[in-house]
Amino acid sequence: MTVNPHECIHEDMLLGQSRAIERLDAELEYKKERLDDLKEDNKKMQKTLEEIKSDVNKIVLKSKQDDDYLKDIISKQDNRITALETRNSTLQWVIGIGFTGLTSLIGVLAFLMTHLH
Repeated sequence: MTVNPHECIHEDMLLGQSRAIERLDAELEYKKERLDDLKEDNKKMQKTLEEIKSDVNKIVLKSKQDDDYLKDIISKQDNRITALETRNSTLQWVIGIGFTGLTSLIGVLAFLMTHLH
């Protein structure tokens, strides 16, 4: 009995499909690794965003406190300016009355000196 070599016509096709499956498996593994990396990066971004949000909230709170402090300073300065303006107005009135009184007194003294001699 002679043995005829048996040639499988589908062997090349099976080998090609095996290589394609191996390539697809490698590509799938690469994509899984990339997805894991992206998930890790996303977690880091979330953490960073939370830190930024916390810092912004602190800045806003500090700004509000500083605004309140500045409002107090402005209010005190406003009161001081009002007091100084009032004092200035009072001094102008007193000086005006004083000059008027002094002028009147000089006039009366001049009149008296003129008529009493």
